[in-house]
Amino acid sequence: MSWPSLSLDTIVTIKGGGTPSKKIEEYWNGDIPWVSVKDFKSTFICDSQDKITKAGVENSATNLIPSGSIIIPTRMALGKVGITTAEVAINQDLKALLIKDSSKVDPLYLARFLESKAEDIIKQGKGATVKGITLDVLKNIKIPLPPLPVQKQIAAVLEKADTLRSQCQQMEQELNSLAQSVFLYIVGDKSSEFLNWPQYPIESLCSTEKGSMRTGPFGSDLKHSEFVKSGYPVIGIDNAVDNEFKWKERRYITEEKFQKLKRYTVKPKDIIITIMGTVGRVAVIPENIPTSISTKHLAVLTINDEIALPEFVADAFRYSILVNRQISKKNKGAIMDGLNLGLIKSLNLRLPPLQLQNEYLRRKNKLISSLSLCRSEGSELTDGFNSLMQRAFKGELELKDVA
Repeated sequence: MSWPSLSLDTIVTIKGGGTPSKKIEEYWNGDIPWVSVKDFKSTFICDSQDKITKAGVENSATNLIPSGSIIIPTRMALGKVGITTAEVAINQDLKALLIKDSSKVDPLYLARFLESKAEDIIKQGKGATVKGITLDVLKNIKIPLPPLPVQKQIAAVLEKADTLRSQCQQMEQELNSLAQSVFLYIVGDKSSEFLNWPQYPIESLCSTEKGSMRTGPFGSDLKHSEFVKSGYPVIGIDNAVDNEFKWKERRYITEEKFQKLKRYTVKPKDIIITIMGTVGRVAVIPENIPTSISTKHLAVLTINDEIALPEFVADAFRYSILVNRQISKKNKGAIMDGLNLGLIKSLNLRLPPLQLQNEYLRRKNKLISSLSLCRSEGSELTDGFNSLMQRAFKGELELKDVA
């Protein structure tokens, strides 16, 4: 089915935003939502973390955007799309799209179409560190425009599909929150026995073998140019950034290089902690890992499993109030702002009985099974939603068959 395509600037009026002076107190903490990219937490936006006053609007480049308008980032968070459900002001990283003729364009349809073009918008972003798109790029996006009733049908179908996807994402968040609660109440700070458990420095929980606490090779010992297509894997930040071990970018070194660096070998059940880049992420190395080495971006702990389970110690970094309070204090209030091997060694941890640690791990593994199933279903729903969007805007949906 072929529909006419129009440039975005022919069907909307584009308004920009701005920031009132932070030096003038009376411009801030008012009752007008001042939306920035950090407020794009859902499709519909009616509030913001920051608020401004009427004087702030009048004395800056920001604009009041009416309810029912589309807002889209042109700098940072490229590809996101929101619809206002209340009057808001916006900052300079956003553009508001005000539909010129509501008898020809449905805002939900337009928002969903722009969402479907997220990858294309991201690819057109320019900038060395923060990516942005020009106003011309935004203006020239081509919008397929079927009759208004068809637009509304497409929007309704996509909304139903997105609701299912969102429900699955919400379930995943709740399972993650439950995992934290299970830790805190069984082996953590909120257990009724917490203060009765002995306290040990992390260093004393590690194996007595040489190199049980270490970081990877530094400087000239390992260069990016030395990575090869196959060989011994190199474990880095990306393998722990999700607070669980995942294979992401594969990096390998040769047998010859491994022999020089084998003292940095990572073993099954080792804990890896990111100490550079995205700091403070933790993962336990799986049992089936091939012989691998770690990079300088990680601290690696080999735990003595006769007194502590690696999974318990790893989760203490994520969830323990006591551990995170110590890190915050050593970093002068900035939790996980910086970590090094010396700091990690000195952290104190209350150690519940091994039997209780095993009980915690049993319950955690049941949650992990549920979480894995939820993620799998979520991935399928996301793939299905993306496919549905592409088909919808090509006119390939049999809308009359969709209830």
